[in-house]
Amino acid sequence: MLYYTFDKELKEPQIERNYINYVTYNQIPAFTDFDLIDCPANFANASLAFKAPDNSMEPMIKEHSYAFVELNAIVNHKEIGLFKVNDRFMIRKLIYKKDHFILKPNNSMYKDTVIGDSDEFSIIGKIYV
Repeated sequence: MLYYTFDKELKEPQIERNYINYVTYNQIPAFTDFDLIDCPANFANASLAFKAPDNSMEPMIKEHSYAFVELNAIVNHKEIGLFKVNDRFMIRKLIYKKDHFILKPNNSMYKDTVIGDSDEFSIIGKIYV
């Protein structure tokens, strides 16, 4: 069976983990503050820029720098994405495990976030760096 996320085909690892259940297709971003910034040409698929709230992804993404997000894009194993976990937005590397996901920071001062059954978890999109 094939599943599609608009124009993207899900692969076996996404199907096994019910990836489609975590993508926010019926929601759109709501902003409390709005500005326009230049988008690098090599990030043409980016839908928005999200300001990194902390230094958890340093040195790749600096605190308060912009990370470019492609909304609803497939975030593959070990790729960086924007996620919402229990009303908190975070930029992390997505790790697929047999029966769950782990959100891994680059900065060792931060702990991994293991997504459990009781967590509200959404995949917002893929980060371009």
